[in-house]
Amino acid sequence: MNNMKRDFSNWWYYYKYYVIVGILLLVCLIRLIAAQTGLFQKKPDLQVAYVGKLPLPDDTAAALKEAFTAAAGDYNRDGMVLVEIHQYVSGNTDFQGTDASEQARYEGASELMLAGDINDCDSYFFLMESPDQFQTEWHILAAPDGSCPDPTDYETGDKTIRFDQLRSFQNMDLGTYTSSLLNITVSGDNREVLDHLYLGRRCFYTTKKTPNSTELDQLWKELI
Repeated sequence: MNNMKRDFSNWWYYYKYYVIVGILLLVCLIRLIAAQTGLFQKKPDLQVAYVGKLPLPDDTAAALKEAFTAAAGDYNRDGMVLVEIHQYVSGNTDFQGTDASEQARYEGASELMLAGDINDCDSYFFLMESPDQFQTEWHILAAPDGSCPDPTDYETGDKTIRFDQLRSFQNMDLGTYTSSLLNITVSGDNREVLDHLYLGRRCFYTTKKTPNSTELDQLWKELI
């Protein structure tokens, strides 16, 4: 036993720095892999996609997240309710000085990210400025029974509801926002931004579905 201890002490004396460096490199590798794959990150219970010409003010996006967090549940049973808000913005060419090519690239990048969201079945709810345009382009807003609409059905009146008519949010205080645009500070009520938008849920043409889709179906019924 004493010989083993002595041998280990000798080995450790000469190789301890190699061991320490190896451990540090392993930790860095694990952290890198985790960051790329989301290995140790909490999975969202619910994801909402906002589609509009201008981004939501930060305060408004935060209020929207809090509203859905209050309405949702811990569907994946990880001990917390986590809601993610994704914003897919087409931009606005009315701003003076906007370069047309830059505008086109911005819109193209946003459309690609939205396509990725839809293809990966990330967002279940879609909050839209123009539901008719959205349905014409993507045709994924679910019929009232949750099924996918007929190929020629682009009607959105039976598939969406205005934010101000959502029962779960009607009496909720959503607070105010303050944002800066072109060195001008603008303030207002978050409801002024959200109430004219339309909420819809997506349908699924294949067996691939958004995680927690059964629970989200129920949440949709509670919201409307």
